[in-house]
Amino acid sequence: MMRRLSRLAPRSTSTERLAPRRTRAYNFASSQYNAAFGDLPPVDRDKLRKDAIAYCERFDAQKWYDDPVATCIAGKPVESGESGPTYDNFGRENGIVLHGDIDGLLDHLRDFDGVRDQRTSVRSVERALFTDHAAALIGNQTLDFGKQDGVTEIEEALEASEVERRLVDQLLDDEERGVLCIERAPVLVACVSNFSNFLDLSRKTLRNLECGIPVVVLSRTGSTTQYPYRWYQLLIEE
Repeated sequence: MMRRLSRLAPRSTSTERLAPRRTRAYNFASSQYNAAFGDLPPVDRDKLRKDAIAYCERFDAQKWYDDPVATCIAGKPVESGESGPTYDNFGRENGIVLHGDIDGLLDHLRDFDGVRDQRTSVRSVERALFTDHAAALIGNQTLDFGKQDGVTEIEEALEASEVERRLVDQLLDDEERGVLCIERAPVLVACVSNFSNFLDLSRKTLRNLECGIPVVVLSRTGSTTQYPYRWYQLLIEE
């Protein structure tokens, strides 16, 4: 004979009490979000490939020794600390890195107070990076990491960034209207080895800078240290 167990909690027949209360995350699955997609810019893959090959052919490997990877604060390298070699993806030495401390960087972040909307200046820099310097982005990545198809990565970055800029427009417009408040604590960008031009430079660094968010780009250790530092230099140059 089965013994009925006592109830552990009061029974409720109210669906309102049983169903968890949910709210949609900002912009997710909205018509506003959907409107950001489509109408992407054309990309001249042949020119990208031709220019990248020419860049690699005239590349001077001594440059990565004469201009070593270094800690930079507000765009200026900290020329101190012990030096050591950098290595490509096959463990072959290909340059020098200066190991600096981060005390000055932390002080800079504590005192940083930037402009909240940087779209105009950042997008001007972005146009230059992916037109005037596209060959260098692809070439440095190929020389340091051995990327087989850096052309497609730049193509994807150009297309995806068009969509992401529209989403940033929506975000900043909604902040202006009081719909939300953007947290502007410093963002740490840890560079990947295989998609740094797309993910780290475009999606992480440029998009955050557009919103007035300070960015700290972390150097890669072990191997493929050079090419992320070189896109950082191009960013500062522009």
